[in-house]
Order: sequence, then structure tokens, then C-alpha cells
Amino acid sequence: MTDQLITIDRVGINDDVVQILLGPGAELPTNLAQVHKTLSECFERDDFEIILNMVHTKYPSSTFIALLIEATNVARRFGGDIKMINLPLSAKSNLVTFSAKTYLSIVEKEEYAYYDFGDESVVLPVTFVNSVDEKVSEPVVVTEPTAALAQNVSDSRFDFSQSKEMQGDKIKVQSQVDNLYEICDFVIDAAIKIGFDERERGKIKVTIYEACLNVIEHAYFSNPENWIEVSVFHDEQKLVVVIHDWGEGFEYHPSDEFDVQQAMNDRKTGGFGMHIIERSVDQIKYEPSEELGNRLYLLKYLER
Repeated sequence: MTDQLITIDRVGINDDVVQILLGPGAELPTNLAQVHKTLSECFERDDFEIILNMVHTKYPSSTFIALLIEATNVARRFGGDIKMINLPLSAKSNLVTFSAKTYLSIVEKEEYAYYDFGDESVVLPVTFVNSVDEKVSEPVVVTEPTAALAQNVSDSRFDFSQSKEMQGDKIKVQSQVDNLYEICDFVIDAAIKIGFDERERGKIKVTIYEACLNVIEHAYFSNPENWIEVSVFHDEQKLVVVIHDWGEGFEYHPSDEFDVQQAMNDRKTGGFGMHIIERSVDQIKYEPSEELGNRLYLLKYLER
């Protein structure tokens, strides 16, 4: 069997080993069904010794990796195995960074599962920061998730109790770089309504792009099959953006200074994103949570 995507040969002394060559793009989501079908047909013929040539597989997604794990488990249960050969360095890196914790849908409480499935009547414990920076937890009936998210934004300059009165909307996209432009356009639409000029809108666009790119690269390790949720709140004076992800959190120290020149001398790229964000907004806050996901809050005032 030979086509552009998959080539199958029999090898070994008695032709008892199946060798599968995955063509360019076989790891793409649109082609996963064909890869799954090919492996399933091997198992139906009792072919459980398989060599998988992945010379063209550059960036296997988490779903693709999970498919390989599933197929390998089946082959081993019947005394065989799947041997992967000729993996490019990028593919090996994706295998190393694959995380079951990131791939599987893990929630701490039953209520969180209901909420994620769209039940907006669920009562969730929402944690916010008050004016003296003490953490308080109280139940909030979530009838409008965007309003609940907005309650988390507060400091001495921003009164979180007023955020309920702000207009709000949200967008949720998969963690793919191509989707960042959709997120940026979504935020910029709100910035236009408020009255930010072209120069400030440019800063906002770069900020949102960098913040979401950080999520893709560092929270999700470039796994394109997770989700980024962006909520936007605004009134006549300010724009509040909440970037929500369910990936790996990080320790954020806003007081730390980032030496751009030293970073360039050291050929260090990490850190530029947060440096750009800090210089472009009036207020920033980051709240990591294994239960509710990580949220980055950005506040931008309109200068009249």
C-alpha cells in the first residue's frame, strides 16, 4: 500500500515485521484518522511488530503522541511493539515535553468539571485580592463567567467592585500561533470602542500577542491543542484584559528588572515577552492556579 501520506512494507527474515513510513504532514490533525486506521488495520491482521519511520514527522502534537502511546500499548499487550526510527530533533523535543498532566483534563472538584462543560449556574469559590492585598475566598454564583473573572482584577488604582458594571466579552481559541491574530483583533475592537489612538492600539496589540505567545510556548510547550481564553472588559476610561490558560504556571516577580542589553549580550531570549508587556500596560497581575487555571490581568488606562 503506497500513497503520499503513508507507505507500508513488510520487512524481516520472514516478512513478519511491518514498516510504516509516515509522509510529510501525517502528524497533522486532519490526517490523524488515516494514521489511526492504518495502525488498526495492522492489528486486525495480527501484525503487532511495527517499525514506524518518522523521518518526516517534525512537530507531533499531543494528540498524535497519545495515539502512538495507545497503539504501542495495544501492540505490547499482544506480545509485539512499535519501534520509532529516524525521529527529527524537533519531534524528540515534543516527545520529551509531552505531559500527561497537560494533555488529560484534570480538575480538582466536580463543580469545576460542570463549569468547564458550560454549566454557568455552578457556584465556584472565586479568589480575589482586596485593597489591603489579603486573599479572600467566597462563593459567587457564576451566571456570567466574564463578570466573575473581572472580580479578580484589583489593586489600589483599580476598584474591582466597579468591574461588574463594565462591558465584557470573551473569546476562546486553540493554542496555535495562527490564532493569535484573531485574539489581537478581538481586543483591538474593544480598544477602538474606548478611543485608544492608533499608536496605543499598536502597543496593545503587541502586548496581547506577546502574552498569548508566552502561553503557547511556556505554559503549553507549543502544544497546539490546548485552549486560551481571553476576556475583555472596558468602560470609558480603561481596558482590562484577562488571559486565561490551563497550562504550566510560572513565578512572576514584577519588581525584578530586566536588563535588555545584558540579555542580548548573553544571547538570552526568555524574558523579553514579559518585559514588553510590563512596559506597555499600566498594571499587571498574574495568578497561577492548578484548580482554576492561570490568569494574567492587564490594565490599560485611556489618556484623555
